[in-house]
Amino acid sequence: MQRPMHNAQAPATRVIYVQQNAPYAQPAYLVPQTVFIQQPQQPVQVSQPLETRPEAQPLVVTDSLWQQIQECSNIGGSTELKAKYDEVQSVHAQSQKLLQDDIVKLLNSESFLDSRIRTRLSSKWTMTQSSVLQQEYREQIQLSFDRLRSAAEVNQKTEHSVRVSESKFVVFEMERAAIEQNEQGTFRDSQELEQICATFEGLYSRLLERLEFYKDLSAEYILPLKQQVPAYCVSRETERDAMLKELGHSFQSLGIDPTVEPRSVVCNTQPAPPQQQRIVMMRPAAVAPPLVLYLQP
Repeated sequence: MQRPMHNAQAPATRVIYVQQNAPYAQPAYLVPQTVFIQQPQQPVQVSQPLETRPEAQPLVVTDSLWQQIQECSNIGGSTELKAKYDEVQSVHAQSQKLLQDDIVKLLNSESFLDSRIRTRLSSKWTMTQSSVLQQEYREQIQLSFDRLRSAAEVNQKTEHSVRVSESKFVVFEMERAAIEQNEQGTFRDSQELEQICATFEGLYSRLLERLEFYKDLSAEYILPLKQQVPAYCVSRETERDAMLKELGHSFQSLGIDPTVEPRSVVCNTQPAPPQQQRIVMMRPAAVAPPLVLYLQP
């Protein structure tokens, strides 16, 4: 059985508008919300907006900030940033290949052939050992590879920074186009634009420094080695052929094929990926029951 109402008035409802915080990069909006209030009159539902929609605040861009934005755009934006990083990677690979194929390979071949002749003729072969004459070249090559290996680690960190900021740069370019058309874009604070400009300029400057590093490395070590090592190998070949003729030997009489290349070892300058640690759960060893001794009276 339902209990009768004793002159109870039903609560009235009024729809009011409450401004809520919108997600990032979206304007504020009004959301209707229903609240209940006690009124002695007959319940009536009305919709009455108590607040008006706030107008979007204009984005203030100073002349200096706009000039900074334009400079980033004139550089080429995110497309040019990625192109510069690809250029850095390409120059790194070319430097490594040049050292390995055009310099190290020649030295290895000359040293390998000298060692084989020395093994056949023993003390009769009086040419200076290749390891002695090549020492200075080898030290410069090792130094070059060490610097390339360090450069690869720096490039890896730079690549991470470029990828992290890539989406911001795309939005930044859209914002620049909107400002140019006097339209409201995504950003609401000019400080965000200043920070993105600073990040872009910093990364672009860093990439230019990486290219300058490879230019200096090439001029100081790689190009001189590329000129000196072939000349050294030609000089050794001439001396070797003359001594073989003097001793009355040839590659054929010694059973040596001069076209056989030594086993090459490629020096990889790319940083090794971080090793993953494996966690092995060890089952606890069974605990033996306590030993109880019974003494006879």
